[in-house]
Amino acid sequence: MLSKILTFEIGWFDQDENSTGAICARLTKDASVEFSCSISQVRSLVGDRMAHSQKVFVTLGFAGLALATARIVISFSWALDFWYGGKLVSQNHITTKELFQEATSALDSQSENVVQEALDRVMVNRTSVVVAHRLSTIQNCDQIAVLDQRALVEKGTHSSLLEREPMEFTMLSSALKESATRTDPTVD
Repeated sequence: MLSKILTFEIGWFDQDENSTGAICARLTKDASVEFSCSISQVRSLVGDRMAHSQKVFVTLGFAGLALATARIVISFSWALDFWYGGKLVSQNHITTKELFQEATSALDSQSENVVQEALDRVMVNRTSVVVAHRLSTIQNCDQIAVLDQRALVEKGTHSSLLEREPMEFTMLSSALKESATRTDPTVD
């Protein structure tokens, strides 16, 4: 599968030794890659550069925060679905399992919303494990497992966990909301 993705030329590589850990995303104009980029909303960031050239180089990381790493991962995920066995296939024919760990943890609120929308689209009809501290990241998940000290303490949907006793999830939700209110008085 990795060799198939490399044919799309969606890749990760160090930019140069002078940049402090910057990563570049290289995107090649191809129907499935364009679709992958539109799903993850990478396309909206690279704009017309993708339409006018065969390759687009976009810097991300410390040196140029043009793209969030999570968006590139989402693009990889879609590219995996569309390229299978050397030919383009429908997304419905492949069962995909994904792990997203803290996908929105280092993002500002605007980028978090964009990534969250992309995650919501990517996770449809898939098995996805999402590790998150931000409750907004997991609120649309079918099932949420609340762990404490490596033990499962609660399991359910976002709304059922908010209503349930013991209220580990509810206490966590309240604590996070209270913390957000202290830092941002507009949070209700």
